[in-house]
Amino acid sequence: MKKAFFLLTILSVFGSANLRAQATPQQNQQPVQFTVFNQQSDPLGTVTIVTDLGNSYLNVQGNSTDTTTIADPAMLVTIDGQTIPQGVKAYMTLATGKVVMLIWVSQNSIVIVDPGEIQ
Repeated sequence: MKKAFFLLTILSVFGSANLRAQATPQQNQQPVQFTVFNQQSDPLGTVTIVTDLGNSYLNVQGNSTDTTTIADPAMLVTIDGQTIPQGVKAYMTLATGKVVMLIWVSQNSIVIVDPGEIQ
């Protein structure tokens, strides 16, 4: 009985903060790959990928597939000042004036297409 009381006392004084910190899901996440499939000719410029653990940046040219490692699954992306949350399909206007469609194909990848080419 004394050992159990002693252990509980030690945990309550020293261990509770450490137990809470270890239980945080973000600390258990492995880095993941984020991919942008830009299937149209205009460059996107800098794509900002927002996660719970911070932002990552990826420079995306026209007609390209670009990948970067991020610390946590993506929550949203920002392209030319336009923010699109994870899972949302959206039309965007690029700096060139061209309208494109962004489609999330998974939590860690997006496709950019010319909406005129979608049948």
